[in-house]
Amino acid sequence: MKKIISIIILITVGILSSQTPEQFEHNQSMNFASYFFYSVTINEISIESTDWVGAFYGDICIGAKQWDTSQCGGGICDVTIMGADGHEHSEGYIPNGEIPTFKIYDASEDAYYNADITTSSNLAFFALSFVNNITLNASTGCTNVNACNYDNTINTNNDDGSCLYNDCNGDCGGSSIEDECGICDGDNTSCLDCANVPNGNSVFDVCGECGGNCIDNGANIVCGENIGSTCEEALSIDELPAIPADYYIQSIYPNPFNPSTTISFSIPEFGLTTITALNIQGKKMETLISEFLTVGTYSITWDPSDFPSGIYIISMKINNFTQTQKVVFAK
Repeated sequence: MKKIISIIILITVGILSSQTPEQFEHNQSMNFASYFFYSVTINEISIESTDWVGAFYGDICIGAKQWDTSQCGGGICDVTIMGADGHEHSEGYIPNGEIPTFKIYDASEDAYYNADITTSSNLAFFALSFVNNITLNASTGCTNVNACNYDNTINTNNDDGSCLYNDCNGDCGGSSIEDECGICDGDNTSCLDCANVPNGNSVFDVCGECGGNCIDNGANIVCGENIGSTCEEALSIDELPAIPADYYIQSIYPNPFNPSTTISFSIPEFGLTTITALNIQGKKMETLISEFLTVGTYSITWDPSDFPSGIYIISMKINNFTQTQKVVFAK
């Protein structure tokens, strides 16, 4: 009996010498057994001296030890497992003949992992017995079934936050994302409205002005308070500001068109003005103008009769300003 009491005192001192992880707190018992571990690893890497090993019966911790192998004989440490001894403080503890489970506490990650046991010994608990030659390993990884690197061999409690997911190109852990148009790795140009706003609501009016208010009432063209038999009359120059307030492509009319369309644009500052026609892939098809222009409003005509039908992009660049608009050439 004196021998048993001595061992209990030593165990108690060892537990109190370091802060026990919350899940590894447990009571002492008069029935106990020692389980000796040849190695304890996480992902086959030996755990640190600040880490812990805990024994469980169901959800109840029945023993734990900080894994400082320098304090163990021959570097082989043991966990003293507490069994039910008939007293209230050991209620729910492991009875003789039952097998405990084990967890590893990784202090650096503040994480608990369920561990797998490898041994040739009988793991069943029996009071005042010894179980030797145990190897303990906790494998961690991704346990989310929706992840592209899901590992069904990993215990669900051992998820280490390493889950990856397919990007829009189907690459596991890739960085590709959909643009505002829903195009993977897109540049938002495939769903621009006429004002260059992705998924915007601006449209060309009957006179080809983006966001304009001109309508055809069947008898005349009505642009606000102006009425004319043609767009040119309704959009008379007297109604336009003498000095443009900003750079912009004022209108492209008609659009769709065949065989030609008129591009009207305004510039508020002197500068080299370049207007080009690009195909839908962004390849330059033709330079319509590249000249130094003074302040004012201008119009040029584009006749792409030698090009195939399709969608083209009109690009205007001057100083640090760039604007694009789509046009449809229909032969």
